[in-house]
Amino acid sequence: MKLRLPNSDQTVVLKGKLDRIDLCDGLIRIIDYKTGKVEKRNLEIIEWSSIIESYDYSKAFQLLCYSYMYLSGSPIEHIKAGIFSIKNLKEGLMLFYKKSSPRDPKKDPMINKEIIKEFEIHLYQLIEEILNPEIPFVEKEI
Repeated sequence: MKLRLPNSDQTVVLKGKLDRIDLCDGLIRIIDYKTGKVEKRNLEIIEWSSIIESYDYSKAFQLLCYSYMYLSGSPIEHIKAGIFSIKNLKEGLMLFYKKSSPRDPKKDPMINKEIIKEFEIHLYQLIEEILNPEIPFVEKEI
């Protein structure tokens, strides 16, 4: 998928390989399989900035990228996205959630156009930072 960055004349290509797309209870699901251990808490976003600032949310970022690419070329209004972690199979399919606070009991796994629009803002910010020669690369602590 080609992205034209809003603050420059640059175009970048965003691509990835989905492990699975299926239809369950009338909803499209994007599913990624991980051989390592993934925790549910790392798929629950409270602050949008955490998806580009913290490695803990890299799996949520990946699911949002896949969702972004899928919904960009589709008339579908919303989907779900989640991970099956081989080392954490007892959890089953762990879905992405956007929460308003840490104690927010409401968990809505729907990824809709509003979620995608907010993700797009942070995605473009990250890409522009990567492409900016004035900002040095700094390895993040894992």
